[in-house]
Amino acid sequence: MAERSKLGYNHLDLDKLIAFRIHGVSPEFIEKLKELGYSHPDPDQLIAMRIHGIDQKRRASPQRTQRPRRQLLRIFSVFSVLSVVKLFVPS
Repeated sequence: MAERSKLGYNHLDLDKLIAFRIHGVSPEFIEKLKELGYSHPDPDQLIAMRIHGIDQKRRASPQRTQRPRRQLLRIFSVFSVLSVVKLFVPS
């Protein structure tokens, strides 16, 4: 409890403390997030980050966030080509 208070999380209700324990939001995890540049996420964000694996091992990189957009653009271009082909090919 003292470590969490030192990190700025001293006013947590019992439900949040239980959720921290269940999901493994430890003072060490909070310190790792600070090293990654997250200054002071709220308790719900900490729980979500822990559930989704945001920590020192899995950083969110620009390449990682742009990859789905590229895939969507490819899919969109394929559908665009298919719709143009349908216009010119008699059925």
